[in-house]
Amino acid sequence: MTNFFPGLCCGIIIFQTGIIAPIITKEVKGDLFSLIVRTIWPRFFLVLVIASSLGLLIEILTGVPSASRIGILFTTIILPLVCYMLIPATNAATDTGRARSFKWLHATSIILTVLSLLLNTCCIFVE
Repeated sequence: MTNFFPGLCCGIIIFQTGIIAPIITKEVKGDLFSLIVRTIWPRFFLVLVIASSLGLLIEILTGVPSASRIGILFTTIILPLVCYMLIPATNAATDTGRARSFKWLHATSIILTVLSLLLNTCCIFVE
């Protein structure tokens, strides 16, 4: 059971970034694109925060918690939370045509999400 939530986070990240995002980017244009992206991505990050929090809770409540797993799970709570907090600035950069700021914020969000994926994957194999 202790690997359920890290595995769930991995699955959510892969599904969202590998299937949902490319379809939206390719098939949806204009104002509808903005509406969909601004609706889905905040929820994506919040779901990761919740799933990682539940993973941490289960780790603490079941048996002897591993310091390594607690550290990883805590980090996988913080990373998507940071991404979530970057959303208003990312949206503002898009709305005001500040392409350089948008690229930096978006790249940061991508890097933190990939790091979260890697850490959740590692968590499955760490005792």
